[in-house]
Amino acid sequence: MNQNQQHAYAALFEKYPVAITHLHQQFIEHRLGIVLGAGIGVELGFPDWRKLVKDIANDSRVGGENLLKNTSGRTVTSQMLFQLFKEKYIATDTGRNTYNRYGDIELRKKWKELVHNVLYTSVSNNPDDWLAASPYLRELIAVIQESGTMTVTYNFDDTIERLLHKLNTIKGLRGFTVVWDPNVQTEKRPNIVYHPNGYLPRKLSEFASAQLVFLEDSFEDQLVDSFAGHYNALNNHFSSKTCLLLGISLEDRTLKHMLRMNAKKCYGHINYIVQHVKDHLTDTNESNRVLIETETKANLETYNLFTMYLTNEEIATLMELIRLPRNDFSKLCPMTPKMRKFFVMGAVAVGKSTTVNQFKCFQKFDEWLEDMPDDMEKAPSVISDESENTIDNWVAEQINLKNSHLDYSMRELLPSLAVIDRTPIDAFAFTEVDEGEDEDALWKAKAKLIKSKLNAETPLVSGKIVFLHGDIAEMVKRAKQKFRLYEEIDLLKQQEALLHLAQSVARKHPNAVEFVDVTNKSIEQVSKEVAEIIYFNKYTEVDFQAALNAIEEKGKNFYES
Repeated sequence: MNQNQQHAYAALFEKYPVAITHLHQQFIEHRLGIVLGAGIGVELGFPDWRKLVKDIANDSRVGGENLLKNTSGRTVTSQMLFQLFKEKYIATDTGRNTYNRYGDIELRKKWKELVHNVLYTSVSNNPDDWLAASPYLRELIAVIQESGTMTVTYNFDDTIERLLHKLNTIKGLRGFTVVWDPNVQTEKRPNIVYHPNGYLPRKLSEFASAQLVFLEDSFEDQLVDSFAGHYNALNNHFSSKTCLLLGISLEDRTLKHMLRMNAKKCYGHINYIVQHVKDHLTDTNESNRVLIETETKANLETYNLFTMYLTNEEIATLMELIRLPRNDFSKLCPMTPKMRKFFVMGAVAVGKSTTVNQFKCFQKFDEWLEDMPDDMEKAPSVISDESENTIDNWVAEQINLKNSHLDYSMRELLPSLAVIDRTPIDAFAFTEVDEGEDEDALWKAKAKLIKSKLNAETPLVSGKIVFLHGDIAEMVKRAKQKFRLYEEIDLLKQQEALLHLAQSVARKHPNAVEFVDVTNKSIEQVSKEVAEIIYFNKYTEVDFQAALNAIEEKGKNFYES
């Protein structure tokens, strides 16, 4: 890695540290899916949608130049151009006789030939020319080859397939499998390339799809089919893989529908879209800053899409970073965290575990890693001293077990993003103080117990806290629905104790604790707020080991002078 490459890597990583860390993590785990649009072919000479429609209109077989002046909807325009083509075709004796004999079959064949001609007319037939023309195609193909997942392209052309074949290193294999059936099966096959809108290879005899989704009626049919479940494989792809959309303009209604379905179904499942820019956008330009913030937050809110604004050169750098060996990636920007850990903190029935479960696209750690002992569903105020001691010992062991898993992740699975149910200091909020007992002494004793269970060589892993708090009356209702035996006073005391813990460490570690009020909010709304914290807020960590040591020394008011 030369100095210029190191600088490019560092500059881009510092620009989008969370997104790039996540994409790299998903690539390593074979959970990254690439989704491509017309933008990737512009440098090669392929027309974008508007130019494709314009060039078809200008073709003598259509003669629709005047039509473009009076229509704006892209699919409506293409439908009207097809009608002009049909009228001109059947106006000739040959066309009319052929149409009368074969109907739409021959007509649509001729139409595909027209689209094919316009599509490839300015494109070289030599893949070497494509690699020379595009700054990032070679790196993109390498990501596709190594990802182990299906690639989706909304383009008709066979650019990806031909490059996969050219750059394939396995003799005897062509390097790809092309499909366009909406009910595509997802069994293991090499480099599946799926064309939802149809497939027009340069050689039409090489298994071109029977249909193209290009006209208004076909777009409507595709949208209707998606409602009917005919695109379940594609829907599942968007919700089970982390997808990177490249060259996509979000004008495809079916794509937007699927992304919106994913956002409504999997509230914390985040995909990514690259917005191509010719020049670097910087936060020092106020108009650029407003554009970036507005569009990025709108896409995240509506489609669960995080937007990255990249030049062609930065796209190439992104592809290289995604494929970078883990050890090299970990050495990038030493001051920028590669392992980001978000501990979700909150009282029983506040929605903590439900929120954590929305973020399955990240590393996710459940509240407990083993089956709970008896009486864990009850408030500490109603259980026996014997049960309380049993539970305290079990919880201390669980803290050590979860911490060991987190420590392993930091050492072996770096880089990654993790969302963790409960912090290791939550246990103090479950301390029952009977009349006449010294609360500080009880907290100190529990801290000593937890430390006795910890691996001496593995201190508590640090991380950022997301503290959820809500309306107690509503939380009591939820607790009863989940068969948790908690009364209003129990949850009030517990939430106040947890708030005390969170505020104490927040004073010690500024920006390391984020507070989210879940009152009257749906799980979707809460998940969106947590996602914004993960992607937009400054990342700093609470030192949980230092907090535990301070509690053992000073008790409840551990960070007060």
